[in-house]
Amino acid sequence: MSAEPIRGVEDDWAGFAPAPVGTARERLEALGFRFTADIEVPEPEPLLLDRLAPGAAELTILFGAGGSRKGTLVAHWIARLTNEDQLRVAILDYEGHAEREWVARLRSLAADESRILIAEPRKLAATRGGIWDAAPAVARPLADWGVDLVVVDSIQHASMGRTVEPDTPTLFQDAAIAFGVPMLAIAHVNRAGDLRYPFGSIHWDTTARATWSLARLPDNASRLVNRKHQQGDLLGSFAVTYDYDPVSRLPIAVSDRTAAIMTVGQHVHEVLAAWEGEAPTTAELIEVVQERAPDLKPAAID
Repeated sequence: MSAEPIRGVEDDWAGFAPAPVGTARERLEALGFRFTADIEVPEPEPLLLDRLAPGAAELTILFGAGGSRKGTLVAHWIARLTNEDQLRVAILDYEGHAEREWVARLRSLAADESRILIAEPRKLAATRGGIWDAAPAVARPLADWGVDLVVVDSIQHASMGRTVEPDTPTLFQDAAIAFGVPMLAIAHVNRAGDLRYPFGSIHWDTTARATWSLARLPDNASRLVNRKHQQGDLLGSFAVTYDYDPVSRLPIAVSDRTAAIMTVGQHVHEVLAAWEGEAPTTAELIEVVQERAPDLKPAAID
């Protein structure tokens, strides 16, 4: 049997694909490549309400333990956005609390309900599954309606409980891209109560453009802390106060504008709550607290 001649790379390629058509630049542009010199850099947009990433498909995550009043704060934000900015908001309520919680809170806070749509995706066959499964069916009609912001309650349920799987943040981000408008998603903390990252995961942190933690305080209050903000310096921490109707116990007013300075004790509490393994030494505790709050002096921490 005669040996076959050794073929070059060009011969190998030619056997599987037709000869290239067009210039190298045309072929690269067809694959999505662009010269950076041809791309205009947009002016930075201000955060929505000084809280939410404003760009198309940009994700903001508000996270905290159960009972930290995340839903009430988001309802307050929606009320402001619909009244002050006339934005249209779509709520994907994967937890199935439309009437009992979302509508009741929004109405009590006097939101413009003509600008709010709500759906419970897990109750319909066409939108059941992860949010990345529902996005192709939901995104187009919402875009035709003119939606400005999509709110997801919550990441845990919208991801079918797969929050610890390494590919889930990317799949969730794909869904945000499909909607093509800013997205605000509610999330939870891990079992240790780590308030640095959603679910205690750096993977979820890197997926978002902005993250905020919310921790419950006594006397109808919470502490809101900006954990990530990609347009500049972190925005700090804020005291959130709530006024409730004495009969219905529904919120009638929310304030989240007062700056709140975290005490050394609060920093230490959060570090200890998130610490894994044996308790840290004093030196280790001081080091971590100073990383979180560089302005604190070691003597104050001691």
